[in-house]
Amino acid sequence: MVEPSKVNLPLFSTVTHNLDSLEFNSLTPNNNFYRHVKNIARLRKTHKIIHLQETHLPLKENHALQAFFPNCIIFYNNLDVSRAGTITMVARELEQDFQISFHIVEQGYSSYVHLLPNEGGRYREEARYFNVYLYTGEQKWKRQTSQIQRLKECPVSRYAVWSGDFNFVEAIEDTAHDHMTDHYSPPATFNAAWSALVGTHNLAEVAQSIHTRYCIGADG
Repeated sequence: MVEPSKVNLPLFSTVTHNLDSLEFNSLTPNNNFYRHVKNIARLRKTHKIIHLQETHLPLKENHALQAFFPNCIIFYNNLDVSRAGTITMVARELEQDFQISFHIVEQGYSSYVHLLPNEGGRYREEARYFNVYLYTGEQKWKRQTSQIQRLKECPVSRYAVWSGDFNFVEAIEDTAHDHMTDHYSPPATFNAAWSALVGTHNLAEVAQSIHTRYCIGADG
């Protein structure tokens, strides 16, 4: 298989990871901040773009990871220290070929990076990389439907990668449970909004058979 970058398509290896709190605001010997940094460093070895969710950073925090990843452009989309928040990390080397801009769709939840090729460079096509974290909690489906409708209005790119934590599934095979609960079963209004988003942006799931849940346990 030819790697996308070898045929001058603006598609780069991307990974998504829910941190369940970066724990940057409680730097104690027992917290997980430095474990997260080590894990992100491992991901960085094989990926140009990293999407992180549930960072739980203060609204205006914009330097938590800078010192650890000088070779990345790091974009923060924070909400507060107890919920939500996303970070998008882009390999700094991509600045050689693109003008890179960051756009927040919803504070603390969804954003995208726009890669616009430099004039006369080796790339001709633009691309957008969406980092999506959908709400979970009271009135989940109503809130998620609104979020999906807002995302649908984003600019459409021929090349786009959407990843993150969507907090819903379309089929029982996508859960760790043996049946679909109300928490996972979306209502018709949500399904209609989701179908409209998928159709507008021409999205298709990258199917895989590997179960990808990962978390830091008490034993490290």
